[in-house]
Amino acid sequence: MTKLDLKNEDQIDLCERYLWSLALGAYPNSEVVKKLFSTYKKSSHEIPAKLNETTLLSLASMSYKLRQTIGSVGKEVSQKIKRYILEKLREYKGETSFPYLRAIKNLKSQTTIPDLLKKIKEGTLKEGVFTWKALKAFGKDNWTTEVKSVARKSFLQLDRKYDTSSRTIASEILLQSNPDDKTLNEMIYYLASNDTATEVKQYVLQTIRMLAEDDPQLEESVLRIIKSDKRLNNYSVLNPRGLSTAIRRHFTKSHSGSGSLVSLQEISSSVVKRGVVDILWSKKEGISELVSLGIFTSGLTSFMSSETEETDEEPMSAGIELTVLGNQLRPFVFFNGQGELMGHVWSGTASDRTTANQALTMLQDHLELLRLGSGFIVELELKGAVSLDLAGKIEISLWGRTADSVVEKCAGIFLSGSMKVDTSFVRSQIEFTVTMEPQLKLESDLDFSSNMKCCLKFSQVDVLLKHNIYKIERIVGSKHKLRIAKYKRSTIPGVTYSLNRKNNRMCSSNYQ
Repeated sequence: MTKLDLKNEDQIDLCERYLWSLALGAYPNSEVVKKLFSTYKKSSHEIPAKLNETTLLSLASMSYKLRQTIGSVGKEVSQKIKRYILEKLREYKGETSFPYLRAIKNLKSQTTIPDLLKKIKEGTLKEGVFTWKALKAFGKDNWTTEVKSVARKSFLQLDRKYDTSSRTIASEILLQSNPDDKTLNEMIYYLASNDTATEVKQYVLQTIRMLAEDDPQLEESVLRIIKSDKRLNNYSVLNPRGLSTAIRRHFTKSHSGSGSLVSLQEISSSVVKRGVVDILWSKKEGISELVSLGIFTSGLTSFMSSETEETDEEPMSAGIELTVLGNQLRPFVFFNGQGELMGHVWSGTASDRTTANQALTMLQDHLELLRLGSGFIVELELKGAVSLDLAGKIEISLWGRTADSVVEKCAGIFLSGSMKVDTSFVRSQIEFTVTMEPQLKLESDLDFSSNMKCCLKFSQVDVLLKHNIYKIERIVGSKHKLRIAKYKRSTIPGVTYSLNRKNNRMCSSNYQ
């Protein structure tokens, strides 16, 4: 910490990696956090922009974890960080407020909700999008009645005009918060409304279908409402125009839980405006988000069509957002403005596979001692690590009027656990290791030579799961030693996910 120079631009990469490791740690040191916060407050205006935001987001993540710990020192530091972020959020407007909205997403403090709701009502359209992203990250336990009321107004645009991304995120919150019949009825009847935002309708319909697959009660309520009115139970309402998708697919199931993949794609004029790919682990206690990859674009609709559903005066930009174990990293921006975009096109900057982010972080770090009824003490230990590699490439042909892109999310996961009983006369333990290397691919093939055709392919490669179990037993003072090993190998087959019928038809026509 003493050698950390946040002002030195030559050390940005090293400083960022150190700060990411602090943010992802399970048990942050309150003294380290206190010193880092003090340094940041004194020299924030001298720190390079990228490192400035990384420091802010890391402080917010550590503040959230300190709030869960026992001890007055950690909670005092956490309160100071929260007050600082809120003061800056109230002070800054427009783009300058975006880093603080992302920080509040990592902070996850229910006391910030009033400020966030005020930002939705009075802020810019773009501020509203970042605010809804933060509120969604809080989880449904923190979605108060007031949050759901504002979500309803945003979704239906009852008090002002909202960005389509704000509306789609607000609809997710309404649908995921166990909606009553009145709310569900209102959302389904929206599909038959005269709203020209067809992609919003498609997104809502896809989300309802996705959630209903795993919730029989929701499915029953939706079918009852649709069948009760002919205005709803028809092809026009249940198959709106649009390419937006929302799917959930399970890639592994076991007694300890199940892994699932959720893909949400919000389309605007055939261009992905907001895309999210979440890898989730579900068990009885709840759902944990392991990794989330977000894609965002703005100002690109003019390339695809001269007539858009809503005026888009934003500058051209695109990038990705990565959230690891609930901690959002700063966004990685590919380009800002048409000049940078065309520079990449002519130079072929990303025509080769380019790594956007690599990380090695702790996945689990748990130690527990249990006293048995016999008086013996059992030591339970679980440690895990994950190595992430996010990379991609894009090839654009102005002559052939085609564009092909690939985004790859690769991971190496290692888990090691043990259960030990150590007494004066016998030592017995069981150990296990689990390793796997999952990989996801998002490919897009775009042909704009005549009629625009866009094919999206979302696939998962074959994954080999290795599970090794060892039992070791020794009797103190004797030569007795027992070691039993069991090795398991299982393959999770690769699969290409079907997004929707329209996309399937476009893919078929592209490869004829």
